[in-house]
Amino acid sequence: MVVGCAAGAEATALLELGWTVIGIDEDPATCDAVRARAGAEALDRLTLVAESLPELSGLPDADLVHVRSALLRPGSEQLWAHIQAALRPDGLVAVRLGESNVSRLRGWETLSERWVAPHVLEVVARRR
Repeated sequence: MVVGCAAGAEATALLELGWTVIGIDEDPATCDAVRARAGAEALDRLTLVAESLPELSGLPDADLVHVRSALLRPGSEQLWAHIQAALRPDGLVAVRLGESNVSRLRGWETLSERWVAPHVLEVVARRR
């Protein structure tokens, strides 16, 4: 699952690797652009949802959740709760967290991490 699709680079990369992808973005035009970028051969493995992230009532189950910037926004606690609820056992998150939110991953197995900007940590972690 890709939360916040932007230009669709992550969603299309996952499709190219054979994943089934659910993309969620607030902008319907972004969803259309991702669909066009994915190409016809991958559309059977791509579901796009245009919905306001703060208004999400939950997320579908997932083995991987990628979030580039949505967790950096103020008030992202509910989105983080939805991600945790959706993630299957041993599932992975690939996220960017603000320095003040890194504690969200306490108890997770960190597989990769790097500071990509002052106070912004990019992390891949597995749920234990």
